[in-house]
Amino acid sequence: VLLWAVPVQGERAAAEVGPSITVSGTGEVLVDPDHASVVIAVESEESTSAAAAAANARITRAVTTALVNAGAGRNDLSTSDYSVQPQWQYPNSAPPRRTGYRATTAIRIPDVQLSRLGQWIDAALSAGAARIEELQFEPKDAAGARRRAVALSVANARADAATVAEAAGGVL
Repeated sequence: VLLWAVPVQGERAAAEVGPSITVSGTGEVLVDPDHASVVIAVESEESTSAAAAAANARITRAVTTALVNAGAGRNDLSTSDYSVQPQWQYPNSAPPRRTGYRATTAIRIPDVQLSRLGQWIDAALSAGAARIEELQFEPKDAAGARRRAVALSVANARADAATVAEAAGGVL
């Protein structure tokens, strides 16, 4: 369940003459997520950068194939990050020593139905993915939920302002 909480503050214009009231309100809307976005990391370590890149490409192909076989559309998969970096060892009282290279690829799937998410994660990990890098649950209508929360925030702030005004012997 996702919670949208949107604070709102309102103030009368500074140019107005007379008393003013400053209030704040909060509106909360609970929505159930109906899809997710996921980033799957593929890593490989080898003695040379070329070998690390080649191994990473092989594992990435295996993970991509496993995801497609599990029902993902090939067009739904994209590479969101790729790097090849040297790996170092820092022995005591000695200069650093390069021990090899690590290649990393991040495969992004922006829109996964929740009913398929576990199956796709299992397929990716079984095919050699190193880890799930990022997983976000989202509702399809996030903008609508936010607008409802904003409307509730304003209504709560207005109700509080009316109560303050009445208690002070005035009206809004």
